[in-house]
Amino acid sequence: MADQSSHLGLSTLTGSPWRDMRMHMRLHGGGGMRVQRVADVIVHGRNPEWILSAQGNAGLTIPASREEVERTPRGTKRIFISGEYREGGTWIRIECADRELENVFLRFCESILSGLESGKVPGAAISEALEQFRQLFEKPGTGVDREKIIGLMSELVVLEWLLKQNLDPIPHWRGPFGETHDFLWSSVHLEVKALPGSGAQRFRVANLQQLQEPGDGQLFLVGVPMKPGKETIGERVSRVYRLMPLSHIEEFERALLAAGCSVPVPDQWNSTGFSPGEIGTWRVEAGFPRIVPESLVDGVVPEGVSEVRYTVSLEAARAYCVAKEEVVKAIRAGDAKS
Repeated sequence: MADQSSHLGLSTLTGSPWRDMRMHMRLHGGGGMRVQRVADVIVHGRNPEWILSAQGNAGLTIPASREEVERTPRGTKRIFISGEYREGGTWIRIECADRELENVFLRFCESILSGLESGKVPGAAISEALEQFRQLFEKPGTGVDREKIIGLMSELVVLEWLLKQNLDPIPHWRGPFGETHDFLWSSVHLEVKALPGSGAQRFRVANLQQLQEPGDGQLFLVGVPMKPGKETIGERVSRVYRLMPLSHIEEFERALLAAGCSVPVPDQWNSTGFSPGEIGTWRVEAGFPRIVPESLVDGVVPEGVSEVRYTVSLEAARAYCVAKEEVVKAIRAGDAKS
């Protein structure tokens, strides 16, 4: 392995590091993988490295712990992402398989390095860069809307949690069918919302009824933090299959179809990967930050207003946060009465 004497950092990068390495090989000969340190960035006490593989592919390696390697998102058709162990340390290796895309790949790598400089862990920096580039080049009018994918993933996460509590949730999963709330028991309703994986915990509300508790019943909000990651809709569906009773498979697949997702799960529904976080639960009742019909004069939307959408910040709802066990207890109590 050849190690160049010049070090290439973000602040001094004016061209392609791989072009410089190829030029060095032509002038000085030698083979094998070529390496240049990224001098301006330090991760776990080491510098990331620009690499030119023995096959001539452009790449970047980032120091990482074994746990971070496990949490690193998958790559794309032309960007390979993997873990490797060399020089006594663990690295995340990102490699471009298409020489014609090296200039774009360089911008992608710079985006990752910028995230590392700002303090992000490797997996988060890579996930954020992947998502930014996917959004930048996403074709209009093709595939499945990303918000629909996020919404279905968050409901599947909650469905799996409910299955693990032996609550028989599949007959009660009504979100795909356009019901006001996503899970309906006789006296307990659950509204599921995907939340940002970090930063301010906010979500959008689609109408005046979405945070309205049922008559003589209780409404709980179930929030699912969603970060970019490896897990796809298809993988979560497989996990749910392993937990559900055989008698409910047809009903489950009917709900998926109502959400627009068939089985086997099509590629367009697997186009985005996630790393769902620990769910949180809130009791929605008087005082919770929301707009419901009772919030309006005479409970009526003013003439000329066709729809009401708004955003809720959960920072203002801390007093309504409850333990997940309380939600499970309420569902079981309601089932016992019915």
